[in-house]
Amino acid sequence: MSEFSLDDPSFYEDFLVEAQEHFELIEQNFLTLESAPGDLDILNGIFRSVHTIKGASGFLGLQKVQSLAHIGENILDELRKGRMAVSPEVVELLFETVDMLKVLVNDVGIGLRKQGAPVDPDISDLILRLEAFRNGGEAPAKAAAPQAAPAAAPALALPPGLAGLDPETCGLAQECLQGGEPVLFMRIELLPSVLGTHFNPFSMISMVDLVGRLLASSTLMKSYVDLDGYQADQFPFDMILALSPSENLEGVKKLFDRVENVKIQYFYLDGTETASSPTPPPSAPAQELPPPPPEPVREVVEEAKRTPAAAADRIPDKAPDKATSDTIRVSQAKLDTFMNTVGELIISKTMLSHLVERFEAEPLEGTTAELVKELRQSSVYLDQVSKEIQASVLGIRMVPVKTIFTKFPRMLRDLAKASGKKIDLQMVGEDTEIDKSLIEELSDPLIHLIRNSADHGIEQPDSRLKAGKPEMGTVVLRARHEGDSVVVEIEDDGKGIDPTIIRAKAVEKGLMSLEKADQLTDEEAVNLIFLPGFSTA
Repeated sequence: MSEFSLDDPSFYEDFLVEAQEHFELIEQNFLTLESAPGDLDILNGIFRSVHTIKGASGFLGLQKVQSLAHIGENILDELRKGRMAVSPEVVELLFETVDMLKVLVNDVGIGLRKQGAPVDPDISDLILRLEAFRNGGEAPAKAAAPQAAPAAAPALALPPGLAGLDPETCGLAQECLQGGEPVLFMRIELLPSVLGTHFNPFSMISMVDLVGRLLASSTLMKSYVDLDGYQADQFPFDMILALSPSENLEGVKKLFDRVENVKIQYFYLDGTETASSPTPPPSAPAQELPPPPPEPVREVVEEAKRTPAAAADRIPDKAPDKATSDTIRVSQAKLDTFMNTVGELIISKTMLSHLVERFEAEPLEGTTAELVKELRQSSVYLDQVSKEIQASVLGIRMVPVKTIFTKFPRMLRDLAKASGKKIDLQMVGEDTEIDKSLIEELSDPLIHLIRNSADHGIEQPDSRLKAGKPEMGTVVLRARHEGDSVVVEIEDDGKGIDPTIIRAKAVEKGLMSLEKADQLTDEEAVNLIFLPGFSTA
């Protein structure tokens, strides 16, 4: 991606981190869903993650991410409402969708950091297949036919405050109105006072779930940006949220009017003149809905400008989940700088202790002796505090190994499916902590070892049955503390390593003579696999 709709890159950095967290949750939930297809909580969790990615990408102008996430969200909605069964085919298709979303989000990071050329994949075929699946497995061409009706979307009568809204958001709103549901647009202006605060616009997208269903999020330019007269404390765009509300307008305002440092305009659109509530009457006749609403659009415009002082006396009934988070994200570079500073402090403390020892080695009397005694006490206290700071910063750098363990269930699932094997991955000691710099180095070796267990260790189901083993092979990934070290082990119940084959391969590779190979114990023969240039199937 070469261009971004917002000027502040921190919005995109937040999106990249948050999207990665959601991808990990989605994959974990999908794997659980395969073994418990009827678990509604799991489906709702996947839906919320895709829903958040869709909303955030729409706000940032990432149209390809938003479009793909939108159709994926629709299928998930069908699944959780029981209108579609959780079959292996639909799970596989959703896995493919998540993989494609990862590529698109990774492209955002590449473009943002200028790290090379983005992949920029074509998602049209995948969207057609998703649409076809959603429409009962019909051919993509047939599935596209009923979609011709939304061509009337540009005719949606929008109030002046929403002029210039993108066609995709208009189309989604039109579709919702034609289905008998009202639409509430929120135009959110970020005020200059937001600069320097910890306010994250994505939190407002999460808040929508408390009062309705998010249809789309996007940005709307206020005016042409004059680069010569550009002011860094002015935002040239407004944030647009389109939602199908489950609360009345007052209920929505009650929640969002408490947000600080923003100014909000509300535009309530209704498909019928008599509608007085965001919830459509259940008896509304369907035949009156298809024509696009021309003039019967009820517009309610409200402005809410909140300052910290004005909002202090109004506490939200229910705050977004993220407001209660007790964690913050800190870059690795800042931690490294902090660690280096602590290292300098330890050096200074050691120098001070050495000076005190030199003073104490000299014969001292009177006031000087008292001063040196006080200096020794201060030096001891500084030593204790320095050790505590050092232990704290080392603790900050420690992260649980589950941050890399979580990627392996999906990888092993794909390997098992490709090879026709049945493999169960068991993870033990996921909360064992290790330094972040080391954990990143562990990823590639663990991938290689787990692949070896799946490819060369675990046998085919029929071979396992003949050997008196269960069809399902087991790979155990284990982490534990052992003194000051962390031990990571991989174990499988496959056929193991044959020392005889290892000896023959070592001789064949010219690593040793036949006589020397025959003299090796089985344990020594197995250790030959670690020699450079040794490879065997």
